[in-house]
Amino acid sequence: MHFKKRVSILSGLFILGAIFSVGCSSSGSVANPDEVMENLSARKAIAMAVDKDTFVDVILNNGSTVADYFVPKRLALDENQKDYRDFAGNMGYEQDDEKAKEEWAKAKEELGFDKVTLDMVLYDTDMNKRLGEYVQSELSILDGLEITIKQMPAKQVMQAHSKGEFNISFNGWGPDYPDALTYLNTFATGQMYGVATNYEGKEYNELLEKGKNSATTEESWETYAQAEKLLLEDAYLSPIYQKGVSYLQKEYVSGIAIATFGPKYSYKWADVDKDEKVFRVSNTADITSLDAAKIKDTLSREVTLNVMEGLVRMDGDLNAVPGMATKWETSENGKTWTFHLRKDAKWSNGEKVTANDFEFSFKRTLDPNTGCENASVFYDIVGAQDFNLGKSTDKDSVGVKAIDDYTLQIDLVRPVNYFDKLVCHPIFSPQNQKFVEEKGDAFGTTIEDTLFNGPFVLSTWKMEDQYSMVKNKDYWDKDTVKLETVYTKVVKDGNSDMNLYEGGEIDRVNLTAEQVDKYKDSPELKTDLECVTYFLMLNGGKSNNK
Repeated sequence: MHFKKRVSILSGLFILGAIFSVGCSSSGSVANPDEVMENLSARKAIAMAVDKDTFVDVILNNGSTVADYFVPKRLALDENQKDYRDFAGNMGYEQDDEKAKEEWAKAKEELGFDKVTLDMVLYDTDMNKRLGEYVQSELSILDGLEITIKQMPAKQVMQAHSKGEFNISFNGWGPDYPDALTYLNTFATGQMYGVATNYEGKEYNELLEKGKNSATTEESWETYAQAEKLLLEDAYLSPIYQKGVSYLQKEYVSGIAIATFGPKYSYKWADVDKDEKVFRVSNTADITSLDAAKIKDTLSREVTLNVMEGLVRMDGDLNAVPGMATKWETSENGKTWTFHLRKDAKWSNGEKVTANDFEFSFKRTLDPNTGCENASVFYDIVGAQDFNLGKSTDKDSVGVKAIDDYTLQIDLVRPVNYFDKLVCHPIFSPQNQKFVEEKGDAFGTTIEDTLFNGPFVLSTWKMEDQYSMVKNKDYWDKDTVKLETVYTKVVKDGNSDMNLYEGGEIDRVNLTAEQVDKYKDSPELKTDLECVTYFLMLNGGKSNNK
């Protein structure tokens, strides 16, 4: 990717501009900010006034891309690998200063005001500060508008969102599953962003329900595209960018599969063009748990992705390929999935992996006594939601059943065309019931208290220091695994990361925006576009939230 030269003078102007009031006049009527935000023309003006290109190219400078959409690229793919984003296209309001001024003048005429002050609530990070000052400067073209930036800790921001106590806020969303619905549903009535902005889109909600129950991917995409277009035209959010990551990686490294949802890196197909087949990386935190039902952090899920294996696995081309299952099929109505397990798969204690291990694992994860915070990803399974929420105490009411040792049947409440990709997530990993029950609360807390069935097993785990995964000699597809060891050093200081990389002690390191230009001509510089969208959230119903 070509990176534009950072313009320090321009960044300085943004900050300098933040010192002054934004577009305020000396006299005239002052509007109620809530009433202004309820006005569609005012929200459209704000959405069209921000120059996203400059923010992405100059301030971020990390491989991110401008987003004229809510659902990101590369997330939802059909059976032919066609991207929903290509199908739906760009939508919403592009940056246009003149049209923004026209819409703002229209809002002022409709509401009869000259001046208004809007609160912009942001997380208390340096990047959010820079974003806030940039947006504040961009909105200065709207005569009579003053923006007050309010930075606060994450907990307070979340509280402000839940109570609708903001006019504008900056937020980002990452996917829970590989479908447009994981984004669009956040603005449905009663859902997180729908509550925060008081977005009451009756037609929008109806389109989502229709899309959920579509028989084919194409039918659901057509409906979701209509819903997304409607949401963006209503201007309760203004997309800014899709997150990119710039990093350095040694040229001898290849084959790492990068997922678009859930934990990111799978090393099954990875290789290093060296005699010593060791891949070395660093992370800022330690493993918190190896119990897939209780993991709360991305890092631990990534480790679990590599030392465990579910029914299927996501390859480097984002295809669902055989894991513990050799094949699978769906019923004619798309609501029943049947997975046929291989008979040569073993746990690290030598016992066979069976369909019973999956039935036990799924139901244990859904059991409210387990306390899994991500159990909602199972809710498309018959009975899963009621069992997880305690509305039913009958675990047999959950639509997961081991027909025999090597056949697993899963019944869904609706057709889910991407279900085989969904179960790639390590939260759907199997668990050996006898072992789990013997270990009790200790399960997943140490190497000795964990069983593995993936391409690697955890061999060392020194808290706050390092951990290593080594090739699983009993893995059913061990000949495909080229790496003998994946070594991870726990490093909390970002500067130390770069020193380790330049000293040849690790093989990959993420770059800050300031570091990108230094390495822009390096053959080791790489970028990855993540399925995370950042956007301005425009509260069009604050007065109704009180």
